[in-house]
Parts: sequence; C-alpha cells; structure tokens
Amino acid sequence: MIIVLGVAGSGKSTQSQLLAARDNMRWLSMGELLRSVITDERKEIMLAGKVLDEKEVIGILDAEISQRGDNPELILDGFPRGIEQAKWLLEQMRTNRFNVRAIVHLRAHKAAVKERLLARGRQDDTEDAIAERFHEYEHTIKPIVTLLHEGGVPVVEVDAEQAPKEVEADIIAGMREVGISL
Repeated sequence: MIIVLGVAGSGKSTQSQLLAARDNMRWLSMGELLRSVITDERKEIMLAGKVLDEKEVIGILDAEISQRGDNPELILDGFPRGIEQAKWLLEQMRTNRFNVRAIVHLRAHKAAVKERLLARGRQDDTEDAIAERFHEYEHTIKPIVTLLHEGGVPVVEVDAEQAPKEVEADIIAGMREVGISL
C-alpha cells in the first residue's frame, strides 16, 4: 500500500492514478468513496470542506478494504485525514494487516491550490470550502505525515506545483531513494 496525501488540489488523484497504472496497483480515492456512500447532512458537511467523524470514515474504509482482501496492493488517495485514522492505520501495520510501503506527500502553496480547485469547478470547491481544506491540511494532514513517519513509514516529499509528468518523475525518484522501485 502506498498512501498519497496533500492539500485538496495538489494532484493526489492524478498522481495516485498514474502510480496505480505504473505499478499495477488498484487506486482507492477516499474522497470518491465517501461521496459515493455519504448522504444528507453528512454530505453537507463534506460540501463545506469539513471532514466527517473519524470513526465513521475508518468504518467505511475498513469495509471497502475487507471487500478487496486484507493487505491489498493499492494506492490509497486521501486517507488518513485525522490523527485517530492515522493511529488506526499504524495499528493495522503493527498487526501486519497492511504493509504501508510509503507516503507520497504532495506539497503546494495556497494560491496554486486555490487556482486549481476553482478551475475544476466541483460543487464543493467554493472559496470558504477551499479555505477550510487548507486549514485542515496545515493543522491535521501535516501532523499526520509526521506521525506516520515517526511510526516507521518512509515519506516522499514532492513539489506538487510542477507539471503532472514532473511530479510523477519526482515521485518515482523519491520512491527509489526510500528503497521502493516502481
């Protein structure tokens, strides 16, 4: 399993799909999974750019992974999004349920992310939601990357403001640096 994390608009889905195709792994987008199963009030929370209850998200992901078989070879796009989820993931690693080979951390500045998100025109890409996502990234995702790294997961840091092919090349080079060949 390879985890791809970064602020919304950093290219997580694009790079996750490129990695999955390159390494013959399956791509699992947490955002798409949540949008497909969440309804009503919880959907409004997501549309506002906020995260859902961590245990609920863990349950949704756990059920999806169980359907695919434990320790699946996949690219996990956008999970974990909370400290509790990161701790759950570390516990799954400790019990050898999952083998998290690396985290790809896509970094991008707020202005670049805002421009990308407004250009893609999704319903949940409003000015307020974008500001909320960037706040979440600074205060939650960055600490998650640190926590997982301290838990033994190699982190590949990548400048996501480059063209997609350059980002992909940097990811591949970074993976080689941490001993993973793709």
